[in-house]
Amino acid sequence: MTEQPKAVLLRISEGQSTFLHIVKILAIAAVIVGHGSKPDILFDVDISLLGRATIPTFLMISGYFAAMTFSKAQIKGVSRGRKFLKSVMTRYFNMYFMFVPATLLVLAMDIWMIRVDAVFVHTDKFDPDLSGWRIAKEFWQLFTFSGEYWAPSTVGQGVFSNAAVWTMDYLMAYTVATAALYILSGGTRVAVICLAVLIAGPTILLLSPLWWFGVLAFEIHRRTAAQENAAGGGATIGPVRLSDVAVRRLSVGLFVSVAVAWLVVERSGIGPELYKWSKTLASYDLRQYLGMSKRFLWQWTYIPIIFTFLVTSKYIFTGPVPPGFRSRVQTVSKYCFPVFAFHFTTMYFFQALIPDYQATYKSADPYIMAISSLVVSIVCGVCCFKFVKPVTDGIYEKITSEGETK
Repeated sequence: MTEQPKAVLLRISEGQSTFLHIVKILAIAAVIVGHGSKPDILFDVDISLLGRATIPTFLMISGYFAAMTFSKAQIKGVSRGRKFLKSVMTRYFNMYFMFVPATLLVLAMDIWMIRVDAVFVHTDKFDPDLSGWRIAKEFWQLFTFSGEYWAPSTVGQGVFSNAAVWTMDYLMAYTVATAALYILSGGTRVAVICLAVLIAGPTILLLSPLWWFGVLAFEIHRRTAAQENAAGGGATIGPVRLSDVAVRRLSVGLFVSVAVAWLVVERSGIGPELYKWSKTLASYDLRQYLGMSKRFLWQWTYIPIIFTFLVTSKYIFTGPVPPGFRSRVQTVSKYCFPVFAFHFTTMYFFQALIPDYQATYKSADPYIMAISSLVVSIVCGVCCFKFVKPVTDGIYEKITSEGETK
């Protein structure tokens, strides 16, 4: 038991932290390019840019950092139940300051697009029902991040056109289960995890391997930290003892090999062909019912790639990072959150706003649309961080302080 605190208090280097921030930026960039080059009404060339890897990357890195955060709560000496509730509440409130304003803005843009009969209104991604009951239901699902719970079909994105929020439903469900795994114990832990699964429903489980492999990557780092400290570095793999240099070389080799294999699969067309083949395993109606467009098991094939990147990054990116560069990367990474929250609807809003929009790469319209969407998303993010977050933080502090005094 004396070695446990050493294993729990895992610290990541500046290099690894910066690398993971860069991966996050590239993942968000991939989905932005993918959405901005949709060949239906926005653009006539499908660029894609590995957009299928965005959700696996996002969930696995989030699982890694969630496990790191909650593992530290094990040794703080605070009541487990209280610590669990506070940890979960903190996660929810940290989402509200961005997604509540995003939803209000999306609602306003949706109303305008319905009024002008925009092209997007007639796609299967949009539900024009803006009755009071549906709006109230949508806001309830927003505050609880439960829009995907027990929802087998993913046709349409709910009342509002913002498709980005659906990812948070999965993330928050996995967050609750991870917090219970690390903070609670015994029967209480099992009961809370089972209750979380019961509330979220079976559809949430379809993407759970992506998250839990991120947690597994953290556990590998955590459980080897004590051995590394005791031996003065290096690592032990079975009966073999490796030096720091050997570990670094092995990590670089694995990292490069997986990256090359990934590029070969994508550039050769094997990846897209396997994806198309996987669609033949079920009828169109069944795929729509299961929501396979978002939850298809093909995303699991990214697990070995991203998992290898996560594990090896600790042993490759070990050195210091210039403060200026690190600060810029962290700032860009910070604003990936609002861009993720706002970009989808704003693209179609500006598409409807531009007169006689020409969806071709030969026209300036798609580029104006994309740049305008990016600028507005960043401006909204600045406003949320500067004006909304202090308010939500104040509400949260008031709620938690009152609970502690009682």
